[in-house]
Amino acid sequence: MYKNESLVGEAIAECISEGVITREEIFIFGSFRLTSKLHSNFHDPDLIIAVIKHQLNLLKLNYLDLYLIHAPWGTVSTDNASFSVDNIYENGFPVIKDFDHMLIWRELEKAVDQGLVRRIGLSNFDELQVDKINSVFNLLYVFLYYVKDRVDSKSKSTCILNDFYSTNCQF
Repeated sequence: MYKNESLVGEAIAECISEGVITREEIFIFGSFRLTSKLHSNFHDPDLIIAVIKHQLNLLKLNYLDLYLIHAPWGTVSTDNASFSVDNIYENGFPVIKDFDHMLIWRELEKAVDQGLVRRIGLSNFDELQVDKINSVFNLLYVFLYYVKDRVDSKSKSTCILNDFYSTNCQF
């Protein structure tokens, strides 16, 4: 998603082959933009499994520990065949395309069933969107003047784990 997966994959493979770590000792998610997410360009349910396999190939891994739907909105890729994360723009804005979140979620559940992904979750979803999907994880954008109290309180009652990024408004 961040165009660094092949470099990350090479580093992981090298560390594993040199005995520095084992695959079981690392959790592929989160820090330093090492997250593999379902990019907004690939919300079409027919593409999801292929996208995950492509990312696994780049990362030189058999499975991901956690896989997130990056955002609730879909965008249009310049080239789905090459899994391009570059968007088509109109009037200076990415073209938005809506997809049914439940269809996306069901495809991710298939990825879990196939052993491609161990856990699935959401990123940048609000309370109403989270209610529609039985997620176990929601990565949220939070900063000083934009606190997600309602989502956090909802999470406590439903056992959803929240993680926050960019708390200093820095990316």
